[in-house]
Amino acid sequence: TDTTPPLPPTNVQFSSSGGIVSLAWESSPSSDVSYYRIYQENFATGGFTTYSIIGQPPASPFALPSSSTPLAYVVRAVDGAGNESDPTQPIVGGAS
Repeated sequence: TDTTPPLPPTNVQFSSSGGIVSLAWESSPSSDVSYYRIYQENFATGGFTTYSIIGQPPASPFALPSSSTPLAYVVRAVDGAGNESDPTQPIVGGAS
């Protein structure tokens, strides 16, 4: 049974062009990644909740809805056994 989580993705960045805000990252160096989970800051709980699930290879950059308030996001890699990587460092952005 696989109980080893994959390594997290790297180089998470926000970009904005033509009113579209995007979140991009470099794939996890682990070879067994099945998909990625994007978590968005949840102001009600003070933690993060699942925002979206992206297949492997990741659809990066990932378009985000514009927001008047910057939000924090983290990305985690998930392997075929369901093991989830540590989160990336939170990145704040997303306001258009």
